[in-house]
Amino acid sequence: MKKDNSNGTYYYNRALVKSKLDKLEDAIDDYQKACTTLTDNKYIYQSRFNMGVCLRRLGRLDESITELKAAVQLQSDKASAHNNLGLSYFEKEEFEDAITEFTTACR
Repeated sequence: MKKDNSNGTYYYNRALVKSKLDKLEDAIDDYQKACTTLTDNKYIYQSRFNMGVCLRRLGRLDESITELKAAVQLQSDKASAHNNLGLSYFEKEEFEDAITEFTTACR
């Protein structure tokens, strides 16, 4: 990364490892860098999705919802994104929004 810090897949892959090691803040930083340098929507979706999950694990629910909504906008057919968005709404006690997202995930 010292030689090529513009390659988003490097940040994305490092973020995956950091999230597995429960270094969530560091993972979030790398997912953010990946989102600004990636060009493939598949990886941008996955970065936003994973970042949203990390944020929820940290209790940062508003940010989690923002990132998961961005993931849904990129790929609205992904049940896992709707399900995780529903979980963030549920933890925030926004139950009507949670039901909407869980229902969408079931479809």
